[in-house]
This record gives sequence, structure tokens and C-alpha cells, in this order.
Amino acid sequence: MASSRFLRSVISFFALVSNF
Repeated sequence: MASSRFLRSVISFFALVSNF
């Protein structure tokens, strides 16, 4: 599902921000 890919992208983005 496209929504799943979108959610995974958002999670990856937050993961990078968490490092900061």
C-alpha cells in the first residue's frame, strides 16, 4: 500500500531527527 510506504518514510525521517 502507498500509505505504508509513506508511513515508513516518515518513521525513517523521525529516526534521523531523533539522533539530533
